Amino acid sequence: MSRLSRSLLLLAGAGALTLISCSTLQSPPQPTPGKDMTFFITSTGIGKGADLGGIEGADQHCQSLAKARWLHARLANLLPVEYFHVVFTLPEQLASVALQNKRVVYNLLFSAASETLRTIAADPRHLGADIGFLAVLHTWDQTLRHHPHLHCVVPGGGLSVKGEGWRSCRRGFFLPVNVLARLFRRLFLDGLERAYEQDKLSFHGACAFLAKPSAFNRLLKSVHAREWWVYAKRPFGGPAQVLAYLGRYTHRVAISNHRLLSLKHDKVTFSWRDRRHGEMRST
Repeated sequence: MSRLSRSLLLLAGAGALTLISCSTLQSPPQPTPGKDMTFFITSTGIGKGADLGGIEGADQHCQSLAKARWLHARLANLLPVEYFHVVFTLPEQLASVALQNKRVVYNLLFSAASETLRTIAADPRHLGADIGFLAVLHTWDQTLRHHPHLHCVVPGGGLSVKGEGWRSCRRGFFLPVNVLARLFRRLFLDGLERAYEQDKLSFHGACAFLAKPSAFNRLLKSVHAREWWVYAKRPFGGPAQVLAYLGRYTHRVAISNHRLLSLKHDKVTFSWRDRRHGEMRST
């Protein structure tokens, strides 16, 4: 659980100015001489003066302020065009490889997704434009299983590769997901194979057998034979809706306290939403 190491509140008249320094560490750190402190500032009162509801409430308030600042900056960069929500997901068979090689695999996930979007968008058979986008990495699902996937917020158009100004995609349709998925699969697996050949991957525990080239090659062939999943839809609430959704994950812990139900015999019970069955609550 996170802990609030320092909290400084400055109240100024009726319009309270709240100044809070937050640190989410497992245990209170020892003071470091000369170390800078980071502050979140809000001109909006929290409703209860300096009462944040204890450590938990203060920590939650810090997360809310950081999320609001991040969201405000992202919203300021939006263009007055149609946007799409695109998600690149790694197959379940590669989740354990990613877990043991986070830096290499996550960097590869970003680079393969970026090259996929820009390559297909630049193709004159599709859009013929140079595009930009925002990408946020998620590494778990509702049940806290390791589930690496990349959320992208992409404008429905870009600058023409021929220098002819702005080019928009067809209304309600960005790029064909099957084409995106196949190029993403090839780019990611090519990069993963290069990383293996350059000894940038390590395997231990249940994955130790993958250190043998024959076993690793079998894994690559297995995941290459599968169809990879790419999602691309226009969000009903526009890009602001997607950014608000992503903001909930960029500035909070993996699981909220209200989802924790019990701790018995070293086992934790928590609730989660089963999105495949109408958002039904499960444990």
